[in-house]
Amino acid sequence: MRLIDTHYTSLSQYAAAAGPLRPSRSRRVARRVWTWIKSAIDQLGELRVLSEPYEPRAKRKMDEFGNLSYQVYDPVSNSHHTFTSEEALRIWLDQRYYF
Repeated sequence: MRLIDTHYTSLSQYAAAAGPLRPSRSRRVARRVWTWIKSAIDQLGELRVLSEPYEPRAKRKMDEFGNLSYQVYDPVSNSHHTFTSEEALRIWLDQRYYF
């Protein structure tokens, strides 16, 4: 049996002779674990959205004159509210939850 000793002058020649690289087993396992973790996080996010249907939803709006207002939808009472200041919105939220 004869051994052939090949001398490569560059890394690119060696890479071309070695053929396409496959990810190592540990990388494949890590990729699979990471995919599973991302899937679990996405499912938890969906559960969070599904488990909080009674939270009010607020949007900050600005009119053509630059005045800010806060529009809030309250799913508990199925009503919409508009506030002209963040402080008024916070007071309403505190009263909604604690009174």
